Amino acid sequence: MQKTQLFLVGVPIGHFDDMTFRALETLKKVDVIAAEDTRKAKKLLDYFKITGKQVLSHGAHNEHHSVDGLIALIQKGQTMAYISDAGMPGISDPGYMLVRAALQADVVFDVIPGVTAATTAVTLSALPCDKFTFHGFLPRKEGPKLRYLENLMSREETHIFYEAPHRVMDTFAALAQTCPDRLCAVGRELTKIHQECVRGTVADVYQKFQSRDDILGEFTIILAGQSEVAEQVESLDDAILTLLAKGMKVKDIRDQLVEKSTLSKKEIYQRILSLKSDG
Repeated sequence: MQKTQLFLVGVPIGHFDDMTFRALETLKKVDVIAAEDTRKAKKLLDYFKITGKQVLSHGAHNEHHSVDGLIALIQKGQTMAYISDAGMPGISDPGYMLVRAALQADVVFDVIPGVTAATTAVTLSALPCDKFTFHGFLPRKEGPKLRYLENLMSREETHIFYEAPHRVMDTFAALAQTCPDRLCAVGRELTKIHQECVRGTVADVYQKFQSRDDILGEFTIILAGQSEVAEQVESLDDAILTLLAKGMKVKDIRDQLVEKSTLSKKEIYQRILSLKSDG
C-alpha cells in the first residue's frame, strides 16, 4: 500500500473544539500545511499548539499559480495537508484544483473528514434531509439567480445554499419572489456563540431579517422541496379540521399548532379561517 502524500483535512466551521482527533494528528505529522488563508490557519494551529510548521498559501486568489509548486514539493518527498478556512476543502472552497493536479501527477491523497455547514444546517433545519441537493452560492446577478431558482421549483428534494452577509438580502428577495410560501430554515453563525436557525416560510423569514439593523455572519439557507410543501399543507389542514370539529376556537387552534409547525402564527391563523369558511 502506497504512503499517503497529500491529506485534505476538514476543519471546524466555527467552534475549534469540533476538530477531530484524526485531523489534529494529521496536521501534527505532515511536513507542510497548505491553507486557503495562512492567517486563519495559524490561528487554528496556535489554538492546538501545533508549532514549527511551514504554512503555504493556496486560496481562490492564487490557486492557479500555486498548485504546481505544491505538487512539486510533494514529489520531492514532502507530506502535505491542505485546509480551507472552514469545513471541508473543495466544498464551495478551494481544493478541487489541488486534488485534480494530485491525481494527474500520481500523488497519493486521502481525505480526513470533518464538519460542513451544509450538513450541519440541514440537520438543524427540521426539514427532510433524506434527499437534498447542495447548490453552493447562487448566481450574483438578479436575472440568472431568479432563473436558477425557478428551475428548482418542481424538484422534490431539499435544497441547500450558501450566502455571504452582504448578498443574503438579495437572495431572500429572489426567494420571496419565486416561492414566498415555501418552507425554509436559515442557519447563521453555525456552531459559534451567536448561532441561530430561523424557520418559517420564505416570506416570513425574509420579513424577520428585513427588520434587523445589521446582517452579520455566514448564512446557510435550507429550502424545502415541492413534495414537502404539499405534505406540510395537507398535514396542517388535517389537524385544523380535526380541532375545528371538536369545537375549538380559532385562536386556541392557532396557539396549539404553531408549536408544531414551521409556519408563522399569521399563516396558520389565515389557514384556519380559510378552512372554517369552506366548511
